[in-house]
Amino acid sequence: MIAVCGAGVVSGCLRVGETAADDGSEPTDEPEESENEAAGNGSESADDDSVEGSEPSSDESDEITSLDLTPAWDLDLRFRDVFAADSTFVGRFRLDTLVRLDPDGTVSWNTDDLSDAYGIQLDPTGTVYEEAIYAGTSGQAGDADNARLYAFDPNSGDVQWTDETATNGTRDLIDHYTRIDDCVVYGGQSGGTDNEQDSVVRALDAETGDELWDDELGTRFVVGLEGYDGRAFVGTTDEIIVYDAETGTEEGTIELTLGFSGVTYADETLYAYERVNETVTAVDANDYETLWQTESMTEPLGPSIGDTRFYVGDPAGFVRAYDRSTGERHWESPIDGSVATAPIPDGDRVWAGSDRGEVIAFAADTGDLLYKDRFDDEEVAFGVIDDVLLTDAKRTGYEIREE
Repeated sequence: MIAVCGAGVVSGCLRVGETAADDGSEPTDEPEESENEAAGNGSESADDDSVEGSEPSSDESDEITSLDLTPAWDLDLRFRDVFAADSTFVGRFRLDTLVRLDPDGTVSWNTDDLSDAYGIQLDPTGTVYEEAIYAGTSGQAGDADNARLYAFDPNSGDVQWTDETATNGTRDLIDHYTRIDDCVVYGGQSGGTDNEQDSVVRALDAETGDELWDDELGTRFVVGLEGYDGRAFVGTTDEIIVYDAETGTEEGTIELTLGFSGVTYADETLYAYERVNETVTAVDANDYETLWQTESMTEPLGPSIGDTRFYVGDPAGFVRAYDRSTGERHWESPIDGSVATAPIPDGDRVWAGSDRGEVIAFAADTGDLLYKDRFDDEEVAFGVIDDVLLTDAKRTGYEIREE
């Protein structure tokens, strides 16, 4: 879904082009947010964009790169989360505003008049479709505590329909959802502990938002959702449950203990981190048989699927590439600090972010370092489309250039 050109390896400095001046303005009347939200990406004010200084700063001791980022355009707002899918950027501004943005910096639309949405949650694998753009929430403003799923017109941003998870305030989080043919399937749960859970899987008619079925999961968390061949693969903390997406009939289970790592689908194969064995496990999506398991690894971020490899981020500070057919490791490359974002495959490159606010690129085939620079003092979210990179740490879109 992310289309970018490849890059070769040459010498140079790890350096970002000079950042354009930030003279945009921000909407006011921002809803209050938790300390955790505020700590995640810094202040929203125009005077506090990132680490001290007007541009990302590099470690002058590093010597190798083949890429440079040059400012291409500026925005009048700053994202809190951002990702790229289907040739568009989608981001969350403040807690209640969804924004769709073209790679040239044009804002297609935003939902700044959506007064009842609060705590928008983005699922990069389930948000953007030709027919609609979806977003969940983590509760509502005012008296209602229940989360909702929104379907937006992809061209105008108008609300097509909404669905509320419950009427008793026990389901205050929707952060996993996907479209399967003419259905939309999502998981609703509590943001609390096991004993506070009241989880549900629900399917809706994609055109009208009418409920088709739901299944009460009790204390199990929903940690991921994928769809294939009319089936919904619902990853829970205990197993993967397979439903007929239209009727809700349970067709089977896949006995993988996922913890909170989720599940990824590509080319008739499910990829999941199996917590008991501490491996990434590949499962045939047709007969649910295990194809292979990788070496042991501890709670990686990912897997993120490339053309022939998949990539994981190790909290201990490594980005690793594995063969999609065999699970064999091709390479591993260290970073400073911990990997804080799931790697982003990007043609001949793969990008990752660190907990130090660095954005890093490696050669997809070899793991050679192509680019590294610091954009913030904590982890940043970012997306890449057509040689343009946008982060939630700046109001600037950067053109990716080969040096």
